[in-house]
Amino acid sequence: MTISSITPAELSARITRGERVDLIDVRTTREWNAGHAVGARHVPLDHLDPADVLAKRSGLPDEPIYVISASDGRSATACEAFHRAGFMHMVNVEGGTRAWEGAGLPMKRHFQPPALGLVKQVAILAVVGAVVLFLMPCSPISLWGSAYCPIGLSTRPAHPANPGGPDTPTSGYDFHRDVIVASASVPVLVDFHADWCPPCTLLDPEIAALEQERGDRLRVVRIDVDQHGPIAQAQGVSGIPDVRLWRNGKEVGRFVGFRKRTDIAAWIDQATATR
Repeated sequence: MTISSITPAELSARITRGERVDLIDVRTTREWNAGHAVGARHVPLDHLDPADVLAKRSGLPDEPIYVISASDGRSATACEAFHRAGFMHMVNVEGGTRAWEGAGLPMKRHFQPPALGLVKQVAILAVVGAVVLFLMPCSPISLWGSAYCPIGLSTRPAHPANPGGPDTPTSGYDFHRDVIVASASVPVLVDFHADWCPPCTLLDPEIAALEQERGDRLRVVRIDVDQHGPIAQAQGVSGIPDVRLWRNGKEVGRFVGFRKRTDIAAWIDQATATR
């Protein structure tokens, strides 16, 4: 499948000329709040429903939809979802928000992190993380290692209820399609997480950096256990962050808790070396 593309400068020129541009940003809420292209609207990839997006459009039905993310990987995934829904007029914004900002194009931010030195940032993160881990119902085994948040172990099945079949229609995901089938062509990293989980917050930028680094050599599927409880329950998730790797239709590895990007990369390479 070929996906059309456009540079940030070309898209900005169309907006400046007064052309109607329907631009959606498919990044996470955290990334969106940190800064997004002026004129974009937020449609997180985790909650993307092509039919709903198309139904709520104010423009003409044949006008293209432009997709932007932090990296081209998630944009391509979103474009593929629209193609599967029968809408072919998708255009990927090359280089994503990083290229947009790098070109000096206007950005809107909902909050601006304080300009602190690296040492101060690390110190504050360590103190805040330790306090939050103490207050929240998470396991403080190790702030940087295997700390995790239980999500109702007694209510989770010991084994996946339906590990290979489609999920419920209301779940927003088809685990069989988006993970098991997709893993036949590229390794799929599944990240079960929640916004209230401190270790998940620490892990998110590590996975985002790895996703950008590997591009189309890795597919990342983020599943919020609060938003998509049936999937988490079917997969036997009892603590988060729970990260699993699928390749050729099979789960080839998993870990629970925080890991650095370099460690995750090495883990992926080892798990997929012979598969």
